[in-house]
Amino acid sequence: MPPTRPFPIVHGGCTCTYIRYQLLRPPLFCYACHCVECQKSSGSAFASIATVEFDALSTLSSARPLLIPVSSSHRYKMLATCPRCRDVCWTWTNVSPATLDVRIGTLDLPNLFAPDVHIFVGAMVDWIRLPEEVGKLKGDFEWREVYPRESVVRLEMATKRWEERERRRKGEGNAAAKRNAGLEEAEHEGTKETVEEGEKTPTIGSPGPEGPDGEEDGEMDEELERRYEEMERALQERLEKLSLKLSQEEKGSEVKGNEEMVSQGKGKGPAHTVGEGQMKS
Repeated sequence: MPPTRPFPIVHGGCTCTYIRYQLLRPPLFCYACHCVECQKSSGSAFASIATVEFDALSTLSSARPLLIPVSSSHRYKMLATCPRCRDVCWTWTNVSPATLDVRIGTLDLPNLFAPDVHIFVGAMVDWIRLPEEVGKLKGDFEWREVYPRESVVRLEMATKRWEERERRRKGEGNAAAKRNAGLEEAEHEGTKETVEEGEKTPTIGSPGPEGPDGEEDGEMDEELERRYEEMERALQERLEKLSLKLSQEEKGSEVKGNEEMVSQGKGKGPAHTVGEGQMKS
């Protein structure tokens, strides 16, 4: 059996070339859709599609396509469009999350991929005549029934890769959430040092042991004022200690700088004296 030739990388892009991409593997399946929706979205008599694995398409341009979700479509879930010329280069469909439908017209060499089947031919315009040998369906197709055996195997493998990627993403997201939760908990624990355990700061109108207008409301207000004064004194003491420490550090840096200047001056003293004598003579 002769060795299979490697698939030549096929390039494509939008009309204004702002979005450029390449196909790394041959399509799983190619089809032409004649439904009214595809006629409207393509602006033509039908849409020609090459279905590829989700990881068989690589973006070449530094620009990325604009992703537009679609809610009113029986087939399309999201469109990858050029932000400038608005061409649709590929789409995500309801067939499988592991596949992309590339618009064959956006390929640099669209003649490479002829449709394997034409679907929704009941809505096909009258002036199109399809060859007898071309596959035709009045409605949609079930990929398990029309895909070649090799493409079925490839899609099953792509589905496993896609599921594994989603598990990794969810795992990374959960790990990030746990890290954030740990940081928030640590910050919360740090604030507990200034508040006694089990106590809450009373607010205006909060009910006391004897109710909102009970006799103990005045005592709670006095207790709150006492704590506020204690906290204010503690903060003032910390501020004074910090100011004293900074002042000492500044003085130490100044003394050290003066000592360095003196030592440098001693090393240059004799040379400076000779220079003055030469100038006087």
